[in-house]
This record gives sequence, structure tokens and C-alpha cells, in this order.
Amino acid sequence: MQLRSCIFTLLIVLLTASFASAEWTLIHHYKLDETTGTTATDSVGSDDGTLTVASGSAGFSFDDDAITGQIDGALNFTRSDHHMIALEDDTLALGTVDFKISMWVKRSAADIGTRQGLVAQYSTETLNDHSMWARFDNSTGNVDKLLFLVDTGGSDERVFSNTVLTDTTSWHQLEFVRTYSAVDDETTYAIYIDGSLDNSAVYAGTPYPISAVNGAMLGNYTPTNNNSFGGGMDDVRVYTQAVPEPSTIVLLALGLLSLAVVRRGSSR
Repeated sequence: MQLRSCIFTLLIVLLTASFASAEWTLIHHYKLDETTGTTATDSVGSDDGTLTVASGSAGFSFDDDAITGQIDGALNFTRSDHHMIALEDDTLALGTVDFKISMWVKRSAADIGTRQGLVAQYSTETLNDHSMWARFDNSTGNVDKLLFLVDTGGSDERVFSNTVLTDTTSWHQLEFVRTYSAVDDETTYAIYIDGSLDNSAVYAGTPYPISAVNGAMLGNYTPTNNNSFGGGMDDVRVYTQAVPEPSTIVLLALGLLSLAVVRRGSSR
């Protein structure tokens, strides 16, 4: 009886841990350390980015816009020139998996108080359905707060930062995280600033799929508008988190239950 109780306890612990302790896997890494050209190399994946502009004819290149960053080199975005980095169309079409996007930014004083895109997976579907983006906002009550959302078609799942980030003298690490808890059947959106949780929002049910394939980008949130980021950007990383397949968990459960039965039978 004591052995069986221990096995059942271990089973519960393993089932809970299976959904809570998966490790992050780095799938894209844009160091932005280049000093020449217009290619932002993906040092982990194969989706290099191209320095371009959302509109107008201003130039954008590492030759002219490389700066010293938080980690080695970085890239300076000029909002008035509509700078952005165009990624492959589906680079950030992350579906329903858990993901985390991390970057370092240093804001430009000239652009405080304006709407500025940081990262996006863009959709041309009605109401931008299945798209994702993060930006500095300028809506009433949210000026210079961060906004992270997934558009669900007519509405969205979102979280604003509590912090009003207007500092233009220091680099800050921003992290945008979406995770799903199968135990609670809820999806959490979280914003971290400089390694600490700033704010989060919870939505019932499974994650809404990010499946748009009409363009992914850094430094803006649509490929044609003028809401580009203004300031320095450095060391952009994209992580995903794999949850164990249900079949794996079922096999583990059956194995432990079988062990309990065998042990019980042999003790008679």
C-alpha cells in the first residue's frame, strides 16, 4: 500500500511538471552586430532579415546605422525614415506554441510619446486576424507603455505594461511571452522588463493561432505604415517551448500503474 501511494504521488508530480518545466529553445537570433550591408543574419535559424523602409526612399544599412549596443554592436532605427527589418513572411508564424521574444532597446528622445512597432507577424486578413505584435503605445492612458497582443479577428488578447518607459539614456531588455497551462486551460500573456515581470493577462482556453504569413518584421508592426521604432535595437531572440506529447504522458502513467500492480501482486 505504501509503495502504491508513493507511485501515485510521483505520477501526479510528473504530470504537473510535464506541463510546467519544458525548456526554452532558441530558434532565431539576430545579434545585429554587422557593420556593413543590409542583411541582419539569423545566427541560429535560416531566416535572415533585410534592412528596408516601410515607406519613402531613405536608406537603411549597417554601414550608416550600426551603433554600439548592449551586447557588442547594435542597430539604430530612425522613426522619421520609417526604418524596419523585413524577415521571411512566416518567421514569426508561431501557431499555438509557447514562445518568448527578447530584445534590448534604447529609445530615442525625439520619438517619446509616439506609437512605435517593435516586432510583428503581419496579417492582411480581415481585422488583422491571426497576427501578433508588440509596440510602444500612444493610446489614451497608455502613452509610452508596451503593448503585446495577438489579434483574434475583431478583438484581441493583449497585455499592457504597467511601466511607462521613457528612459532614453540606458538600454532595457524587453521580453514578450505567451504560455499555455493545460492544467488550468488558460493562456497567459506577459511582459518582462530588465528580467522582471512587469504585467500579465490571462485568457481562458488554448492559445489563438498566429498563422498569418503576410510578413514578419522588427522595428515596425505592419510593412507599410509609418509607426517605426525610433532608437537602438540589439540582440533579438525568439524562443519556443515544447510541451510533452500527450502520448508520452499516457505511456508514463501506464508504466507507473503497471509497476504498482506488479508490486502489489508480488507482495501477496
